[in-house]
Amino acid sequence: MWAFCSRLAYTALCALLFTVPAVAGFSGLTMIPTADVLASGELSVSLSGTSAPSGENESFFLNTQYGFSDRFEAGIDIDISKDADPRLYANAKYLLQGETDRWPALAVGFWGLAEDTDISLYLVGTRSFDALRAHAGLWHTDGQLDFMLGLDYAATDQITLLVDYISGDGNFASAGIDYQFTDNFGILGSALFPNAGGAVRYTIYLYGGGLIRW
Repeated sequence: MWAFCSRLAYTALCALLFTVPAVAGFSGLTMIPTADVLASGELSVSLSGTSAPSGENESFFLNTQYGFSDRFEAGIDIDISKDADPRLYANAKYLLQGETDRWPALAVGFWGLAEDTDISLYLVGTRSFDALRAHAGLWHTDGQLDFMLGLDYAATDQITLLVDYISGDGNFASAGIDYQFTDNFGILGSALFPNAGGAVRYTIYLYGGGLIRW
């Protein structure tokens, strides 16, 4: 675990030399997307690292996301793990409707568009209950349709607690905590629990971004 954290810290230092400090963080929880979409002109950059069981390589991603409008965001995720192939993945999300008094926000999107890979498609809804938000949707990849659930709770202006789950033996449940250092920078740490059992994994996200004026 210490070796994993050391490698993440070194990679984070290198990555943060060319990232833009940011306003919003993720348009999702630890694993699942939410119906949140970046504001028009907003850029988000994050570095993530996930531990692996003994004998497997840890994974590291440099993620970029840009709000092309108030309803549409897209980005490129760069796999900087050892021996990764492919290394570049595209993703996008479109907000079908914003949240109203009667209906949750709804969004559709995809992740993992790359050469010789199976793209993942999803539909997700988000509903707010003051400081608590609930998320539910469907995730389709590799010919399998799974459901996903999540909650996030803003305990303070800086601390958010979150849990999420994707069904299927190859997927996980997670529990994490997000800490916002400033409006422009934060960190998220989570534990991942395999649905099929086995070793718990740990993931850390360092994220930032901001409004870009062209």
